[in-house]
Amino acid sequence: TSERISQGSRYGVVALKSGFLIQQGLYSEARKELLSAAKADPTEPTLHFLLGMVYEQAGLVDMAGREFWEAHDLVSRRR
Repeated sequence: TSERISQGSRYGVVALKSGFLIQQGLYSEARKELLSAAKADPTEPTLHFLLGMVYEQAGLVDMAGREFWEAHDLVSRRR
């Protein structure tokens, strides 16, 4: 639907912004962006994957693993 496409575009912007923040080492800012977006749509796997990257870079391996697993699970359910 057009609503889903609109949400995808919005999360694409969040993903790009967060990716940039991660590359700059601004993990706290990226985390805030991603958590806000994931709260709005907890079923979007890209957001969980990027949160996993943030946590991994911050040395929070257990939290990273949970986010990566959640992303994988969400993608698997869509198939």
